[in-house]
Amino acid sequence: PGESNDIRLTLSQPIGEAASVSSSQPLKLAIRGRWGVRHSLLTFSGDNHDFEIHGIGLRDGNANAASGIGSAISVFGVGNNVLLSNTRLQNNYAGLGGAVFMQDGTLTLRDSYFLNNNATYAGGAIAVENVNVIVEDSQFLNNQSARGAAISAEVFSASIAHEIKRSIFSNN
Repeated sequence: PGESNDIRLTLSQPIGEAASVSSSQPLKLAIRGRWGVRHSLLTFSGDNHDFEIHGIGLRDGNANAASGIGSAISVFGVGNNVLLSNTRLQNNYAGLGGAVFMQDGTLTLRDSYFLNNNATYAGGAIAVENVNVIVEDSQFLNNQSARGAAISAEVFSASIAHEIKRSIFSNN
């Protein structure tokens, strides 16, 4: 409810080794949070899975400011590969990882936009722990946090690497 085009979607069924959320018309589908709801818009869990999100917007997520993580996307487990492509994450708020939080795996961002996300402690747009991060052709604009306004990366292994190509970071 809210706008006349709102659709209520609830998925609680476990998925197999791979999952994707996509729109055939890029950025025409948006998943929005509701004020007062304190959890991630999308949560993926399990070990050694591939998750893809393509062509959608994730906005207005509001995880708990004191302890909530990744208000748009949270990924838990070991060895997961996450791809965000042509995705817009905007106006998300959490304690850690305003838009995205992930542990132990690989996060790839392509042609994606992170706008006006906020985290109380770290990772205004993204907070990762022991994650290889690859950023290509993406923009991080006006994200805020006490530490790592755009990206906060905690690294516990020498094999973790980060790569950023052709991307814009502004006013973070």
